[in-house]
Amino acid sequence: MDEITFRLIKTHVADYYNDNHCLVMLKVLFKDHIEPQKLSKMKDTIDLLNALYEKSLLSCKDLALLYNAIKLTGHFALQDKIKATWTSFPDVREIAVTKFTEHRQKLMRFGQQVIQTDVGRIDGLYNTPTKNYKDSWEMIHHLEDKNIIKEDMTDFIAKLKQLDLPKAADALEKPKQGPDAAATPTTELDEDDFNELLTEVSDWWAEHGNIHMLRVLLSEFTTRAKTITLIEIEKINTTFDLLGLLKASGLLKQTDIDILVEATNLCGLQGVEDAIAKIVKIPNFKDVQYKNFSDHRRKLIAFGQQMNRSNMVTIGRLRGITVNENTDPFLLILKLEMKGTLAEGEKMDKFIKKLKDKKMDREVEALTKLNGKPTVA
Repeated sequence: MDEITFRLIKTHVADYYNDNHCLVMLKVLFKDHIEPQKLSKMKDTIDLLNALYEKSLLSCKDLALLYNAIKLTGHFALQDKIKATWTSFPDVREIAVTKFTEHRQKLMRFGQQVIQTDVGRIDGLYNTPTKNYKDSWEMIHHLEDKNIIKEDMTDFIAKLKQLDLPKAADALEKPKQGPDAAATPTTELDEDDFNELLTEVSDWWAEHGNIHMLRVLLSEFTTRAKTITLIEIEKINTTFDLLGLLKASGLLKQTDIDILVEATNLCGLQGVEDAIAKIVKIPNFKDVQYKNFSDHRRKLIAFGQQMNRSNMVTIGRLRGITVNENTDPFLLILKLEMKGTLAEGEKMDKFIKKLKDKKMDREVEALTKLNGKPTVA
């Protein structure tokens, strides 16, 4: 890579993380690489990247730190933006994390796991008066400075358990996993088993799931697979035919059923595991990495799960869509996507501002903070 291309990539990375309000998260991530006093004064992601460059930790000849950072922050959409400038940029999900300590990796998992209400409870425990942290990253950054969060987190983890925050505690206790430790294993299904798998999953989903939620989820691939369009997804009325669309496009195949496993976890429908287990056993089913669904798509699923019924009516009216309290929220999301309201960037920012103005706090949080696998509200 030449120097000019490297500078362009730095700009893309800085703009992306700034737009997603990730500077404090990056300060938490890079606390072992940059002096704390220097880090605390930084106001822009480009300052952080330049500091890494000055220390020869990041350069046109060595992007390993950037690969690891994208993987740990989970912002995989960024690599697609970088590929537009440098087509050789790899899929960072397949790269082992070697540039960050296990302690730092645990803090990243912790920050992604803790929701805003949890942040408030931890704030109340350690601060009088409370600091009213904007998010988990501001909290972690401050508690590290106070030496409450440190290498030996035995006491802090115990306090999390006393606050009845087991998932937050687990994020700090889990042992290190390899880059593919939680990935879906390669499957070796013959055609009959594969078709039976699709039948079992679609039957289960039809009985227990939500076809509109699945439509929203699979809209992820309307830009990746030229054979799939939003109009086609909207017209299909059965789960089996939706899965058939993925099969026909090559996204779902006998040797790769990752999408099925990720989809069931992402939609909070892990009970379908029993249907899948009839055909193939998936170790670590509930802990798979999301390789096929972007942060944006995961936020839309969380948005639908968190949407208040009365707020849904208001949101529809704001965008000229007729809905009532019995309308499925994911059907509303599909209509909003068709209108372009939920497109990443300026349109999404404008939409979120409208929700903030209407005091729709749960919906705003779903669209602005990624908390790992969402749960059914």
